[in-house]
Amino acid sequence: MWIGVSCSAFRSWDRSAPPSTAGRFTWALPLDRPVLGLLRILGIGSEPPLLVLARAYRRHALANPHLYRITHSRPLARAALPEGLEDRAATPLAHAVHGDIDLARSFWAFAHGMVVLELDGRFPSGADLDAAWRTGCETFAQAFRNEPRGDTA
Repeated sequence: MWIGVSCSAFRSWDRSAPPSTAGRFTWALPLDRPVLGLLRILGIGSEPPLLVLARAYRRHALANPHLYRITHSRPLARAALPEGLEDRAATPLAHAVHGDIDLARSFWAFAHGMVVLELDGRFPSGADLDAAWRTGCETFAQAFRNEPRGDTA
């Protein structure tokens, strides 16, 4: 499985890559095999799917902090992505929340925020981050079990 990455930082590493009009380019990166393995078993086993997905997301980000920052700190050049890539990448999360796109986006925002705060050392020393992740995942799982949700805006 491959993911598309749009980032000008790679330009200095690969001069053969075609630049886009914004001076960026799309580069395909293989998704980490352990992450793929966890995503493939999503929903199988005794752990809740959101916890399995969150653990894979966190593990990958913490193991590759520079790659995570490069791929998640700039606007996504959607027009440069292969057609359907973004939807395919979101499939495991959409499956975990039973297709609720609003809940999926909220969960991704939670996971991204937790990862960035952890990478930046913003949690107090001794904070039980595993418990915080588990609590967040359980809260999101409860949200889709308790439907319906009204407009909160």
